[in-house]
Amino acid sequence: TNYEKAVVHVKSAKKYEKKGKLEKAKKRYEKAQKLLLKSNKEKPNQPDTLNYLGFTTRKLGDYENGEKYYLMGLKIDPNHTGINEYLG
Repeated sequence: TNYEKAVVHVKSAKKYEKKGKLEKAKKRYEKAQKLLLKSNKEKPNQPDTLNYLGFTTRKLGDYENGEKYYLMGLKIDPNHTGINEYLG
């Protein structure tokens, strides 16, 4: 699925980020974000998808929209661990 592919890209991006390879990380976050947007159109309102959308959007520097995705996810699942950790 697009969601599963996106998660692979996010994990890869995090590894690049840790190694200081920020340009490669950014490209992975961009790919992940595109896949997550597709996934969100196919299956709207999935808290895990919205969590990763918030995360990738934030990582790409768009904090305002990142927060919007997190808040959308919390409306569906107020106890979502990932969203609550990232928003905290």
